Amino acid sequence: MSQYDKGFLYSLLPDTTRSDLHKEDFIPQYIVQDALKLEKYTKKNQIQWFTRDDAQYHFKFTTVPTKPQIIYYMGNLDILNQTLLGIV
Repeated sequence: MSQYDKGFLYSLLPDTTRSDLHKEDFIPQYIVQDALKLEKYTKKNQIQWFTRDDAQYHFKFTTVPTKPQIIYYMGNLDILNQTLLGIV
């Protein structure tokens, strides 16, 4: 297993299912190389991320029928604690 969180690596494998995360050997070696590139990109562009299993995972994301496994964001997440109105 690599140094990366399985949820982070999962985000690089679009055809992977959640049950695959529980397999010991589900991560191909080439994906670790992609993770290194993604990590470099996110640091360079000040992009933060967290997975479904992290304490930062806001309860509002749990209301999404297919809960996002990983959230990439920029800025301050405190805005999620405010009442917001979105018009589409």
